[in-house]
Amino acid sequence: MIFCKHYPFEAHFVHSDRKGNLAVVVVFFKLGKKNPYLEKILHYTPTRVGEKRFLTSKVNPSLLLLWRCLKDNSKGLRRFSAFPITAPCNR
Repeated sequence: MIFCKHYPFEAHFVHSDRKGNLAVVVVFFKLGKKNPYLEKILHYTPTRVGEKRFLTSKVNPSLLLLWRCLKDNSKGLRRFSAFPITAPCNR
């Protein structure tokens, strides 16, 4: 939830540098037309606990943001500073 608005799906992309600094990008999704970049990422998502899948082609998560912003001329980009609460995908 952000600005008192709920979204049916969100994706968290976490980057850690060598010093342990984190950068987290959260993408909120609305129901509607398929996002071709999200479809590409979901294709590689494990469907069972403990299953591992590996990418066979490059995926650029920033295109999830750009696709929406360029498509609708959206002003939906926001920046927040917060403490990390993101759990690994295996939890």
